[in-house]
Amino acid sequence: MAIVDLARRWGALAALGLAASGCTDDPSARLVAGASTEADVRVSLGRPEIVWESADGSRELQYVNRPGGVGNLLVVIGPDGRFRESQAAFDPARLVHIGVGWQRDDLRRWLGQPTERAFYSLSGRTLWRWRYRDPAGTAMWYEATFDADGRLQDAESVADGPAGAAI
Repeated sequence: MAIVDLARRWGALAALGLAASGCTDDPSARLVAGASTEADVRVSLGRPEIVWESADGSRELQYVNRPGGVGNLLVVIGPDGRFRESQAAFDPARLVHIGVGWQRDDLRRWLGQPTERAFYSLSGRTLWRWRYRDPAGTAMWYEATFDADGRLQDAESVADGPAGAAI
């Protein structure tokens, strides 16, 4: 019985220590805008899935399945090589900008790598799906359907189905 009590106390102390030190599940929370460098970002988050170069000299690093294993994280590095900001790709403020007619490449850059893709040969349509969590923490899929020319026809967020459900 004493060992169990001791383990509980140590567990509680460890939790307090983590909270006091500012530890979090999101490694990007340790980055400081204007102070952290791209090297700091890579140490904290690892190798990005893709890096997009912008005309102004800034770079966008995309991390797949971050934070928490679902969703994509977008990190902006300024022309000076300093961390500017990080943002969840599926933030509701970003999703409202997506519209019918977007090209596949535009959506790929905006949201990051899709989790799943399917091609339907009879209709010539393609479905891309991304897993993410909404602000309330609910597991969701963002689904985008493209026509044969690669233009977005429809996009919507849907609740995650039963375990193992796929396209």
